Amino acid sequence: MGTTDCNNTCTKNCELCPPPCAPVEKQNKTQLTSDRTFKNLKPLRTETWPRPTTLQDKVHGPVEALQKTTSFIHRAELQV
Repeated sequence: MGTTDCNNTCTKNCELCPPPCAPVEKQNKTQLTSDRTFKNLKPLRTETWPRPTTLQDKVHGPVEALQKTTSFIHRAELQV
């Protein structure tokens, strides 16, 4: 079964949105990426976690760690 067959089967069986008809050309993809502006979160990340911290601690750690994670998400204006 090819990719197109798989996409068609998944679309019909799972009622998913259909895949795009044509792949995005490399030029357009590069242009879209370069047009976006990203916030530099490194200073905020360093302020929140001055020492290396595992993702496990940030998401499943003690209350203090979770408060830091929540504060970071709020101050960075991230959508979760």
